Amino acid sequence: MNESVVRIKNEIIFELDDILRSPRWDDQNTPFPGRITELWERVNDRDGYNYFRDHAGGRLLLDIIELTEEAFNDDWLPFEIIGLELDTYREFLAHLLKELPQIDTGDSECLIKRIHRQFKESI
Repeated sequence: MNESVVRIKNEIIFELDDILRSPRWDDQNTPFPGRITELWERVNDRDGYNYFRDHAGGRLLLDIIELTEEAFNDDWLPFEIIGLELDTYREFLAHLLKELPQIDTGDSECLIKRIHRQFKESI
């Protein structure tokens, strides 16, 4: 992986950690204390974004991050994100955060789908 891809992957990991520690989980109707700094604000790297968007796993990972940013930065959290209720979604993100550092971004699509299926079936 080139330097910009590593940097964006690290920023995704930092952002997932911020999301998991957000006070929005405990107070879902109070938006601004839990505002998430969006990925594009953290890293301005077109080459890295293009790499992620050009690979199914990276695209899926960015889509999940962007959906979460949108939900957390809106006035009201939705009842579910990607088909998972919020408590289950939080567990999904925690599991993803634990696994993500060990995998190549190109392999992340299978991992994300496996983890999502695992949590979806547990409901």
